[in-house]
Amino acid sequence: MNESARHQLWYGSMAGASFIAVTQLLGRADLNTAHRIALACFAIVLPVSATFAVWPAKYAVAKLPDKIQKRIQRAGLLATFIFAAAVIALFTSFGAIFGIILFVSAGLLAALGNAAADSLKKKDN
Repeated sequence: MNESARHQLWYGSMAGASFIAVTQLLGRADLNTAHRIALACFAIVLPVSATFAVWPAKYAVAKLPDKIQKRIQRAGLLATFIFAAAVIALFTSFGAIFGIILFVSAGLLAALGNAAADSLKKKDN
C-alpha cells in the first residue's frame, strides 16, 4: 500500500469513526460537558478527514506551491490531534481516570512508534 492510500485510509477511518460517534451522541438525551467537547471536536474533524479521504493528497498536493503544501499537511496533523482530543473527551465522560489512562497509553504508543521509525531510518542510512 502506497503512502497516499495509507493517508486516505487513515482519514477515511477518522471520518467514519467521527460520524459514528456523533450519531451515537446525538441519540442521547443527557449530554455532559465532555460529550459537548467531543461533539465540537468531531464537528471540526469530520469535514477535514472526509475531504482528505477522497482526495489523493500526495499527487494533488505535489503540484501545489510549497507554502500551500505545508498548510495542508498541518491541517491533516491538526485534525488528527483534534480527533484524539475528541476520543479522550469521550473516555473522560465515563470518568476522568479513563481519559487519563487513554492519554497516557496513547502517548506511550506514540513514543514507541517514533522510536521504531527512527530505528528504521537509521537502518536505511
